[in-house]
Amino acid sequence: MLESPSSQAYFVVESTLTNLPGPQSIKLSKSQPFFENTNAPAVSSAQVRVTDDAGNAYVFTESATPGTYTWTPKDPSESMGKIGRTYALAVNWSGTSFAAKAKMNPVPPVDSILYQAATANPRQSGEGKPKEGFEARFFGNDLVGEG
Repeated sequence: MLESPSSQAYFVVESTLTNLPGPQSIKLSKSQPFFENTNAPAVSSAQVRVTDDAGNAYVFTESATPGTYTWTPKDPSESMGKIGRTYALAVNWSGTSFAAKAKMNPVPPVDSILYQAATANPRQSGEGKPKEGFEARFFGNDLVGEG
């Protein structure tokens, strides 16, 4: 077996916040060794908040799934994200603060999709999961002036 050097576990934030209506989620975890074939350890009991440059604040609460924090709008048709706005993420966990900032840019339209049959790799397969499926590639052109 190939050996890889060990390192400390790092704090990991996974999310794609969108301009679509409905709930938004942020997943917090700790990194793990490269060849570890288990789910990454979840980070629980964090305070997670997103603010925008228009003064709006969105508090994310931990869901029934450990490490997954969700903001749910009062009205299901409400959306959090607005194209052109800048969003700031603030996470406080175990006495440590993490922050990030990003602008929500428009997404170019998909102009074509290619797909082919594929066999699941070890990370995709498992009990109750299909062994075969499709692999897709999406194509589009960047918007002028963006990037």
